[in-house]
Amino acid sequence: MRDRPNPTPGRAYRPHFLMASFVLELLDGDRAGEVVSLDGSTLRIGRKPGNHLVIADEKTSGVHAEVVCDGGRYVLRDLGSTNGTTMDGRRVTEVVLGPGDSFTIGRVRIQFRDASAPSAASSVDSADVVEVASLDIGRLKAAQGKGRSTSTLGLVAVLALAAGGWFWMQSRAAGGDAQSDGPRGPRAILEVAGTRLESGAGSCEQDAGWNLRVAGVGFQSGAPAHTGQGAFEAQRSAEGQDFAVAATAAEIRVLPGRSMLAQAHLRTTGAARAALRVAFWSSADTMPFRFRAGTPLSLHEGWQRVEFATATPPGCDRCCVEIVAVLPDENSRAQCDDVALTESGSTQAIETKVGENGAVVGIGASLAVRSMDKDDPAVMLWLRPTDVAPELRGLHAADLLTLSDVGGAVDVLADDAGAQFIVTGCQKVELGFPIDSGSGMLVDAGAGFVGVEEGAAMTATRALLGDRSTRCLIETKEPTSMQGRAAGGVFRLQFGGSAWRMQLGFRQERQEARERLRAAEAVADAEPGTALLAIREALATFPHDAETAALLAARRGDLQQKAQDHLQQLAKDLDEAEFFDTRGGFLRIVAEIERLVRSYGEDHMPDSKGAMVMLSRAKERLAQLDGQRAQDARNRLTAMAKAFEEAQQPGLATLVRDYVTQRFSKQE
Repeated sequence: MRDRPNPTPGRAYRPHFLMASFVLELLDGDRAGEVVSLDGSTLRIGRKPGNHLVIADEKTSGVHAEVVCDGGRYVLRDLGSTNGTTMDGRRVTEVVLGPGDSFTIGRVRIQFRDASAPSAASSVDSADVVEVASLDIGRLKAAQGKGRSTSTLGLVAVLALAAGGWFWMQSRAAGGDAQSDGPRGPRAILEVAGTRLESGAGSCEQDAGWNLRVAGVGFQSGAPAHTGQGAFEAQRSAEGQDFAVAATAAEIRVLPGRSMLAQAHLRTTGAARAALRVAFWSSADTMPFRFRAGTPLSLHEGWQRVEFATATPPGCDRCCVEIVAVLPDENSRAQCDDVALTESGSTQAIETKVGENGAVVGIGASLAVRSMDKDDPAVMLWLRPTDVAPELRGLHAADLLTLSDVGGAVDVLADDAGAQFIVTGCQKVELGFPIDSGSGMLVDAGAGFVGVEEGAAMTATRALLGDRSTRCLIETKEPTSMQGRAAGGVFRLQFGGSAWRMQLGFRQERQEARERLRAAEAVADAEPGTALLAIREALATFPHDAETAALLAARRGDLQQKAQDHLQQLAKDLDEAEFFDTRGGFLRIVAEIERLVRSYGEDHMPDSKGAMVMLSRAKERLAQLDGQRAQDARNRLTAMAKAFEEAQQPGLATLVRDYVTQRFSKQE
């Protein structure tokens, strides 16, 4: 065990004894402000429920550390944790605790203090105040002994305190003296009580706690600051990368429905624009949604304080703060400082039931449509602006442009069958769906639903996507240009419109389609062609319910397979008739094919071309046999007439020749 160093030179360190009452106060996380009393017994800290102090943080080990009483002192011991226990930025294994000491377990700071001392959450951070403590009272007394008046020294002290308070207040004024990078000294770092960011990350002094290069050219640390000595800056790259995205590196745990407030100071120069965003998602692999929303991408001349109020969408339990910038030219720069995220406000998340088994979820500028099917929960993953201004195309191509970036929002009006979406702020949108949603996409341009090839542009009023519980119908009032394509593991439907209806419930359409199926079944045996026509019309008019559509398609397949089997048997019979070359065999085949065509109709025959070829072969051979048979009869009658002449029976000979002429001239 190492002893604690003397805090002040020349002053002996005195360990605290158990006659005083001490506590541990949590300074971060959902439990910030909670106090745990120490009574001299060992207090175990970790993530598992069996610990005395449970910290729900994934960077905290199951049994992480302990605080024990040793010889009248409290000692902090690390118990072989994965991520370690730190104090003053250094990793420790065993250290004596003194009043006011703070240490970090995982990502949660904990302070050891006297129970009678004020809470750390309500005390003013001395880093925010000019170091008045450096005005040593001992020196004041010594100076007083040299003839300086007490009133003069008191005035000096008061002025020093006033100056410290003034600088502290100025450090919190939004934008005060914000446009100047002049020779003024560094202003005290702005601290926001209750921020959910990792300790020190919000000050933007260095890149600790941040991923500054999420996408695009990224941000750099060390730029002129609003407060403190450093900020983040994005500048267009030599390669022409025209956007930048940075985000807090650690996942921030949040609770669904909680109101959140994101704040930052932003500054832009040239044509650059910047925005503050919050991204939400779920730690569960089965929930694929990611919601992004924030302030619009805007010019910020001089340091400007921006904030964005939102709420954690249903199903989400993680978030991060993002800084986004677009950099249209080489003179564009965007800077960021003083970032904070707190739980505050009364903003409401969106969770509206639609249809029979779906819900619209999200926040005002970022929505998704969820299915109740646990195995296939996504109907619509997101909606985004498209056909954007040139300076936004890089951000859009990276799938990082959101509706709020262009100042857009979306309203939803739900009913029993679906929801009406109305987007403001952009004229053309792109909807994202699970990748397999587009494999059977159907569109209706006014003549019924038909399949379309991926990537084909079309003009239609309705598009049907998905399968089973993810089935959805996109419908516009007027014919609209549409195009669907798969890219980046998502099926994307773009259409030129800012208002549409999404239907998820298809009860009426299902009933109508089932009625058509029953009608087809009633005539399937006697009139298979009529049954196939009814099925085709039902699939073109009411394919909304995937289960019913599958039943219709299956029955159509059965009827077509029956015709196909019959044609295959007739093909064998035709081969046999040609082998034996019997007129009766060809006559039967011709009759069967003609009956099959009449029953099904050429439009519904599975291989109508093949059937016509077989019919032609059978008729041709039948005509040949009939011709040969007629020629044999003519030859016999001609020979008979000749025999009558030779027998001196001219009357009979004439009678036979007249018969031959009358009969065979008609056939010819």
